[in-house]
Amino acid sequence: DTQLDLRRLAGVNSALRIYENTEWIPVRAAAVSTFDEGRTSLFDLQVAPITGTIGMLVGEGNRYVGIIPDGVELFVAQTADGGWRLEVAGVESAQRRSLDWATTFVPNAGGGEAVLAYTTPRWKQLVVIVQLLALVGTMSLAVRRLIGGRR
Repeated sequence: DTQLDLRRLAGVNSALRIYENTEWIPVRAAAVSTFDEGRTSLFDLQVAPITGTIGMLVGEGNRYVGIIPDGVELFVAQTADGGWRLEVAGVESAQRRSLDWATTFVPNAGGGEAVLAYTTPRWKQLVVIVQLLALVGTMSLAVRRLIGGRR
């Protein structure tokens, strides 16, 4: 019944084993500026877990909005990607890598109305177009050979 970050909930139906994740933090969380100090990888959380975070911003897909308090950083628990941008009070925030895999934004304007959005980089869009063209070309060659082989 003892697991790294799970605690068994007692007093629930005896036919079930229900656990609470005690180390869970929201995907988008506000944290004090030193929340990841001394933690350079995900494995460091086993020794020194992150505490005191507050879930922030609501939305779905690739756009989230809300109010960010002054004096906090926004931790985005998703793979680090330069496509993410955070604007607070109309000012773009600096970003840095956290825990060797995620992204943390450091608002330049303090707190205020925030928009976190993801935009696919142009080079990724170009790669998809090239892949589609290669697929269409390969299929047309295969159909041409199939039709040409029957004559």
